[in-house]
Amino acid sequence: VRYDSPDFGGFNFNVTQQMADSSMESQYQPNFSTNGQNTIVGLNYENSGFFAKLGYGLYKHNHVSGADVGDGQVARIEGGYDANNLFVGLAYQYTKDMPAYDAYHNDAAGSIADETHEAAVSVAYTMGAVTPKVTYAHGWDQKIAGSKVSNSGYDQVIIGADYALSKRTTALVSAGWMNAGNADKALDSDGNMQDDDLYSVGVGLRHKF
Repeated sequence: VRYDSPDFGGFNFNVTQQMADSSMESQYQPNFSTNGQNTIVGLNYENSGFFAKLGYGLYKHNHVSGADVGDGQVARIEGGYDANNLFVGLAYQYTKDMPAYDAYHNDAAGSIADETHEAAVSVAYTMGAVTPKVTYAHGWDQKIAGSKVSNSGYDQVIIGADYALSKRTTALVSAGWMNAGNADKALDSDGNMQDDDLYSVGVGLRHKF
């Protein structure tokens, strides 16, 4: 169930409530009755090209570690400017007890990161039919039980461009690089996660009907 408010002088908000299901999956069994119950709220502001967005999500009994059952949390704030051919965006995200963002370690069963901090900045500028864009993102070392997992953070850079073939059709191209600790490798002799570099190239075509 979701509610989106009217606009109040550039401000609006939304609330989403997902009801609990009756899942009996073993990892959620201690309190299965509230598994899947999520509450997400958002507050938005936009004026003269400037925008800000604040969101928070509470995911009931989303994290199980031994006998402990925790509620997952995601908090995110975004802001920037999008007008006059220029886009600048900044974002920060914090998560707690969210397995989707965790670093799992095969060499330490049950060692699941329970806190993450991430930030990103994106810039794009339209020049005629071409819009070059670049994004840089950084993830700080994650935490397990309040202690940092050394070298579990990441750095990511994506460079790309859009080319407008017509008013409704755009060609897309991008190249990316990410350096991050690899959770599939055993920790090194100092107890740190080992680095891996990931490279990618993307192409696409977007058409608005």
